[in-house]
Amino acid sequence: MGVDFVDDFGVVGGEDGKRYSTTDGGNSWSNSATGYENLYGAHVFNSDSAYLGGTDENIYKTLDSGSSWETEYNGSGSSQIYKIKYTNNQTGFVCGSQGLILRKDPPLSADFTADVTTVCTGGTVNFTDLSIAATSWSWTFDGGTPSTSTDQNPSVVYNTPGEYDVTLTVSNGTDTKTETKLNYITVLETPGQADAPTGEEEVCTSNSYSYTVSEVPYAQDYEWELDPADAGTITSEGTSALLETDDTWTGDFTLRVRATNMCGDGAWSDYLYGTVSLSPSDFNVTGGGEFCDGGDGVEVGLDGSETDVDYELYLDDEPTGNIVAGTGSEISFGLQDIDGDYTVYASSASCTVEMSGQVSVVTLYPPEQPGTPTGPDTVCNNETSDYESDGSDDADSYVWTLSPDGAGTITGNGLTATVEWSSDFSGTATVSIAGVNDCGEGDPATMDVEVGAIPSPVITGEDEVCDNSSEDYSTTDNDGSNYTWDVTGGTITYGQGTSAITVLWGEPGTGSITVTEESAQGCTGISEEFSVIIDNCTGIWEKNKEGQLVIFPNPAQNVLNVEFRAEVSGDVQVSVINLTGQKLLQKELDAANGKQSLRFDISGLQQGLYIIKIQSGNEVVLTRQFVKR
Repeated sequence: MGVDFVDDFGVVGGEDGKRYSTTDGGNSWSNSATGYENLYGAHVFNSDSAYLGGTDENIYKTLDSGSSWETEYNGSGSSQIYKIKYTNNQTGFVCGSQGLILRKDPPLSADFTADVTTVCTGGTVNFTDLSIAATSWSWTFDGGTPSTSTDQNPSVVYNTPGEYDVTLTVSNGTDTKTETKLNYITVLETPGQADAPTGEEEVCTSNSYSYTVSEVPYAQDYEWELDPADAGTITSEGTSALLETDDTWTGDFTLRVRATNMCGDGAWSDYLYGTVSLSPSDFNVTGGGEFCDGGDGVEVGLDGSETDVDYELYLDDEPTGNIVAGTGSEISFGLQDIDGDYTVYASSASCTVEMSGQVSVVTLYPPEQPGTPTGPDTVCNNETSDYESDGSDDADSYVWTLSPDGAGTITGNGLTATVEWSSDFSGTATVSIAGVNDCGEGDPATMDVEVGAIPSPVITGEDEVCDNSSEDYSTTDNDGSNYTWDVTGGTITYGQGTSAITVLWGEPGTGSITVTEESAQGCTGISEEFSVIIDNCTGIWEKNKEGQLVIFPNPAQNVLNVEFRAEVSGDVQVSVINLTGQKLLQKELDAANGKQSLRFDISGLQQGLYIIKIQSGNEVVLTRQFVKR
């Protein structure tokens, strides 16, 4: 079946009259169908227009990239179209079965060319018709002789300088087409005399100087002349020229210019008269460099000089007024303490030239403050901590310090440091880093670190106790500290998390207590183990035996009755305590064997759970809980 492409636009013909088109090189397709034909012929003109043809001698065309189709040719139906082609002049041909050949004449168009488009006055231009399907021609030649013509290929003479339009109108007997080319023909005459060049008249050897001349009408180029040629080299580009003077030649010279074009040369301009003088010899600028802020600066000089020549120091292309007379040897402009680029100009009686090279003076400063150190800001003494900084761009090395003295030892390695904190120090310490370069040490960056002491808790309390007895134990209560107790052989009944606890000891044997203290700074210390001997304390009282201690009423509101049975005589303390172990009420009596009774006024207590504790000496022998309502 038929297929043709121009760039990304293509068409494909198929069976059953299917017409496919794409505008993206075949990535996607749209289609329509006539319903019965086979389309073998295809021709694409441009991104919009195409033909498809096939059986029944039918030809279809699209003018919108395949979005819609219309019938271009409806044949007799006796042949099949296989090929559709167009010649360069847009004459169309169709061929098919049974010797079918169809021809379509090209559309009328107007076009022309000329053998030359630029001539001198009096010159002749020959025009050639490039139109298609034309049978008559009508020409208009602005500024030409003749000014009009009906010849197909006329010749025209131009006698007046200027730029001229050419117009051609063609006809095929029915339609007309017109083509106009603006400013198509340029007519020149010999240029006039150029003005005298402008530029430097007093020049020096081994230098370059620019000269210009005003534009001359009809000039296509300009010719420059330097006399004598030994004075240097002249290089021209149109109305501008560059004179490069010789290294050693001195004396008078002339410079002139003339305009030229294809029609001839204009008259030479008047002369520019000049003189070439000897330039001072070239020497190299020396010195420069870097110095620290507050210093005297660095020296700038020349590696040679000539007598009868003055040398002036320039800073950033501006004169400094620092002028030194040549000595025939090296010279110095002294110490310079202003940052910038330094050059030197040499001046003789006639010439001022720049010496070779330049030097820079740069003030250096101590390093900028480095980045603030990062690392732990809360530590415990006797630990090791690491710190780092992102430094500063102008530091060659870094110094780390730790204050106050005695806080520990700091070891720095470039942008990192390690601190070994002293076990004898606690409080606020400062870690500092400062950059160092050839100009000294810069401002430090600091961070404060809170150093906490590692706690050393010590346990106090009874180390010999009776089995099934309760005892109080404690360590120093430090603000902000948390306490974790660990007991073997007994049970903590009150105070876990605080600095004091009550332990109910168990069976006879050995027990132990340790406490871990965590300070407000997060530092942790563990006490030494506190050992306890648990005795079988027979012959005193039978601890907490059923019926030994009776309290009533329970719950109680104002008065609490306490009855207990003592098995031996002696001093007894009866106490009311809260759940934290705080003693609120207490009575002492000299108990004898047998039943003992007493009363407590509890009206002043708050509602809650309390404990009756009966103690003989240091031995807690009986306890009971009650509720105050």
